[in-house]
Amino acid sequence: MTLSAEEMPPEIFSLWEPLYQDVCTLHWDWLVFCQLYADKENVELLNKAAPGFFGGIQNILWHNVLLGICRLTDKKRVAGRETSSLEQLAERVDRNQFAELFIDLESLHEQARIAAEPARYERNKRISHADLHVRLKTAVKVEQDVTFTNTEEALAGIRKFMNKIEEQFRGGRVMYEELITNDNAQNLIRRLKIADASGLTWRDLLKQSQTKS
Repeated sequence: MTLSAEEMPPEIFSLWEPLYQDVCTLHWDWLVFCQLYADKENVELLNKAAPGFFGGIQNILWHNVLLGICRLTDKKRVAGRETSSLEQLAERVDRNQFAELFIDLESLHEQARIAAEPARYERNKRISHADLHVRLKTAVKVEQDVTFTNTEEALAGIRKFMNKIEEQFRGGRVMYEELITNDNAQNLIRRLKIADASGLTWRDLLKQSQTKS
């Protein structure tokens, strides 16, 4: 039976709410990353404007996305401490009262965890820790490289898990992948295109701004 929002058990809601915020932030980071770097023409424009700066932002956003995926799909306990994760949220579901939901969440969490393995390898070997053999390229690597495709798969797995709870307790779904904001990277791209079409560099625009002020 689908319950109303008010009937979400408090032990579930107390963790669901911060995880919901984490998933929204993760998808916002991914949206901005894709708007800036998924299009070859955009990348050329960014390299023309400020290659060092936008290259640094690319790494920061990319790492944020991978770390966000890993945190959400981590085990419920890591190094002896409880985590704020999907598995932890599933554990808060009463197995007797919501037996079918609990089984579905276990399956969806496993699917998301498997999809996140390339991101987890990247986190463990290059981002959170600097594995010597990976850094020196002497490791016998069998893990799959992290790509746009498997990153999307991991995000989709996280969305399915979260929306299973939404459907059960709120009777709807959240379109995390279609976030609408007025201050996303598309505004930056548009302004850079205008500047590029006019033949102005960012230094020229800065001088104009300083003159007007």
